[in-house]
Amino acid sequence: MRWVSHRYRAIVPIITRYEVLIETFTRISVDTSYRAHVREEARYLLEKLKDPTLLSTISFTADAVDELAKYSGLLQKKGNTLIGTFSMRQDMRAFISSLLHTPGKNMQYLLNNSVVVSDDSIELEDVDFEDFQEHRIHFKNIELNEPDCNVTNVCIQNLTGSYISALMNELDAYFPPSVVDLYDVFLPTNIPVVHDEIPEYASEEIQELNVRLQWGFNISELLHQWNNLIESIVYHYNFDEKVNCSPEIFWNYFLSADNVLWTTNTRSVINRVLTTPPTSSSPESIFSMYSFTKDRKRYSLLPDSVESLIRIRYSGYKDIKLYNTVSIVRDFLSSHSRSDDTSRTGSSTAASKLQSNTLNCATHDDVDETDDALEAFDDQFSMYEDDLLNEELESHETESEDEVDSSIERTDINTDETPPDSSFADENSEEI
Repeated sequence: MRWVSHRYRAIVPIITRYEVLIETFTRISVDTSYRAHVREEARYLLEKLKDPTLLSTISFTADAVDELAKYSGLLQKKGNTLIGTFSMRQDMRAFISSLLHTPGKNMQYLLNNSVVVSDDSIELEDVDFEDFQEHRIHFKNIELNEPDCNVTNVCIQNLTGSYISALMNELDAYFPPSVVDLYDVFLPTNIPVVHDEIPEYASEEIQELNVRLQWGFNISELLHQWNNLIESIVYHYNFDEKVNCSPEIFWNYFLSADNVLWTTNTRSVINRVLTTPPTSSSPESIFSMYSFTKDRKRYSLLPDSVESLIRIRYSGYKDIKLYNTVSIVRDFLSSHSRSDDTSRTGSSTAASKLQSNTLNCATHDDVDETDDALEAFDDQFSMYEDDLLNEELESHETESEDEVDSSIERTDINTDETPPDSSFADENSEEI
């Protein structure tokens, strides 16, 4: 399911760029500059591409994969939960079943760009499924091969039915009935608004979830608290506004809303439901972020620094302008150190000198104001750099002073040894 969208993008160009493929394979099949086996393969592919059964099969496959790609994206969406997966699967099955009688967008594209060629070589429009198996078809001004319905299951209608049946079996095997189907009771649109239906809503599902997932709650107490919670939510003044939102938005809103009868047990239930991911894409994406964050060039990063960077990248705002940049830098400067020099810890003094002004570019309307804010931040951040430079200069000065002292000592030693040499030179000069 994870790579469905990539497969979909590989199938669709066969239909949308059909005339380019036909022209290319036709040219290769007659071009003697290509080897014989290449020309033979081009002729084989050209014959296959002109098969109306193959084109209709590709169009149906593209429609089915397009629907699977949509639900695959919903399941892998960041922050998504298991709530609504049963309804999602039912909607997916209903759509795929409808492809037998109602063409999808890719099949409709095939029909809209096809015309029927009668025995008098007159082109007739309004092509449907039956025309593909009874008449000669021109698709994008390219004549297709004559259909052959003498072979079992070759007709398009029969093929589509067999494909749908096989796909349904695969979906049932991939998504077998399980306890996660019971999570649909937390779907906002399933919550009843009739007063008489509220006391009995989801009692059996909550009881089964408590047993099968081993929550360990007192079931009678939990059901009583659950009924009170649902009733308080239904009669909340913002229920009608939030009922059509996603389950995550709906429950997160009412978790912090006023006049909602929450208890420790019901909060625990909702938190467990909201934090259960439907797929393994979330942890896999975190491992991918780790490999990009700590590569060979940044191998000296401490584990805490890597964790902080991954948290910002995964859980942070999509828009960098929404960050409270100064507070983030202050926390980083005061708590992080370098792995190659553990003595160089973060400077709390430099971090405290950063002003409390937040660099929130989203609050600035003009570019000039944003530039001024960035310039002010650079000035504040330079304090930290100045501290580091001062430390390095002091260390260099200390080292240079030591070198000067040592050189002076060496000079004194040499001076003590030079008199014999100088006297010897004087004697020689007198003799001369």
